[in-house]
Amino acid sequence: MNETIKITVIIPVYNVEEYLETCLDSVICQTLTDIEIICVDDKSTDTSLDIINKYSQRDKRVKCIQNKQNHGLSFTRNVGIKAAKGEYIFFLDSDDEIVKDALEKLYKIAKTKNYQMVFFDFINLYESEQLENSLSYRDKDRTILEGESSGRELFIKCVEYGDMQPQAWLKLYNRNFIIKNGLFFHEGILHEDIPYAVKAMFQADNVFFTGHKLYKWYHREKSITTAKTSIAHIQGRIKGIVEIIEFMNEIQISKREQLAVEKYMKLIISSAKEKIKEIENMDSLFENETKYKLFSNLLVNQRREIKISETQRERIIKSKQILIYGAGRIAQRFMEEVRSWALEICGVIVSQGQGESYFYGYKVNEVDKVSDEMKSYMVVVAVSMIYHEEIDRTLRKLGFENIEYIKMGA
Repeated sequence: MNETIKITVIIPVYNVEEYLETCLDSVICQTLTDIEIICVDDKSTDTSLDIINKYSQRDKRVKCIQNKQNHGLSFTRNVGIKAAKGEYIFFLDSDDEIVKDALEKLYKIAKTKNYQMVFFDFINLYESEQLENSLSYRDKDRTILEGESSGRELFIKCVEYGDMQPQAWLKLYNRNFIIKNGLFFHEGILHEDIPYAVKAMFQADNVFFTGHKLYKWYHREKSITTAKTSIAHIQGRIKGIVEIIEFMNEIQISKREQLAVEKYMKLIISSAKEKIKEIENMDSLFENETKYKLFSNLLVNQRREIKISETQRERIIKSKQILIYGAGRIAQRFMEEVRSWALEICGVIVSQGQGESYFYGYKVNEVDKVSDEMKSYMVVVAVSMIYHEEIDRTLRKLGFENIEYIKMGA
């Protein structure tokens, strides 16, 4: 192997014997060969460690590190960062894969202007058809984000497009950039990627986004993203939110950056509120951690639900195509509510647009510019009740007939 290691691939491993060989095969077969592959085993109880050792004997680029005890994903990734010798670092989850030329493409882009981070697109794959139908993750065109910018500018674009993806494995990182800025994962929590991504982007001066789909993300029944909500899930989200707030207080940001951060935080907080509903015993949340306890109490006490009756829900689901009227707080709550409904949302409309903007990845259009074909679609009006009468007149005047109104609860 050449002295210069171009990319270190860090693979945290814990009880993934069923998927690990496929994952490792996708890395050792990369067209870019000047790489090291660091597998950090988090004290697996299955044959995962044996698989790593088998691969390390076959390929000297594969290195095995084993934690003395089980510490979790963040600790395990941090072990990999500290051991890495590559010019760049790539994180790969042990039950996923990368396409054959992924690392070569990313390295070539990174070296064109010594980018500190290179972002890319991914493919969603599902363990079962039932799981696919129950989740809201869908492949989409992200070429609108393509190009060179600062990390802060890309963050704003992602938030405005409604598509801020925090996953650590969706970026190639310059190793010196990580070390210089002390970018290590918050240990002992779930959803650690959220604060990590924000902190990295706000400290990166030059980044690049490519629309190439280079990563195969497998959604599985037992993964963190699909597992039933636990106390640990809520704790991770809330600690991540507080970490972002504390970080923003330490740096200088523009008004536009502040608005983007606030918008992203609202989405995370909204998601946390949804998850809190699934927790039976809130008293056990942050028993001995006052600042997190206060924040979680605020989320519980301020939560207001949207009111959707069972018959209204059935009408919406039966509609083959729907348009969302509104792009504010109530529309946001509606979008969160219906993520698992398998709806075909065809767009978002408002009375007056403010230039090109996006809401949950859907382009926002002015209602009077909607095509005649779309006027047969159901319109779900998700704005304050005080505007319902005026909106009803406007929609019916334009030829819309199938209209549902979403209301907030007390």
